[in-house]
This record gives sequence, structure tokens and C-alpha cells, in this order.
Amino acid sequence: KQEKKTSLDAGYGAGIFYLLGDLIGGTITPDYNYVTNAVSELIQSGSEGRIFLSSFLFLHAVMIIIFAIGIIIQHSYKQSKSIFIG
Repeated sequence: KQEKKTSLDAGYGAGIFYLLGDLIGGTITPDYNYVTNAVSELIQSGSEGRIFLSSFLFLHAVMIIIFAIGIIIQHSYKQSKSIFIG
């Protein structure tokens, strides 16, 4: 059951890293608007804090992969059409 807990924690962590990256990036980027600007603008070439913010999105991606692997291990894709499609 430790694998299940690790997988769930990774899922929570992914959301937290994404949210922190977005909030910190929006705060340190002049004229950034959470409604009209895309998150990708925070890490585009030439933007302030690009490397720092990219690390948050990298950690987000790693956590998503760990979460996905945990889901696949816990639930056979052969038994669930939704997991197979995902």
C-alpha cells in the first residue's frame, strides 16, 4: 500500500508545484495577469525567472509521471477503459 500512498502524494505534489510556480511567476513578472496571460509566458525565452520557474514545472511533470505510473500499477488498464484511454 506504500506505492499507493506515494502515487497519491505525487499527484498532490504535482498540483502544488504547478500552483506555486504560477503564483510565484505571476508575482515576479511585471504586467503579468492571471486571466489574460498564459502560464507558458512565464517561462518563455527572455522572461524574468525563467530557469527558476522552469524548475517548478519540471517537478510538476516528474510528479505527474510518478502519479500516472502509480495509477497504472494499481489499476490494470485491461480492466478499465478509462485508464486505457488515458
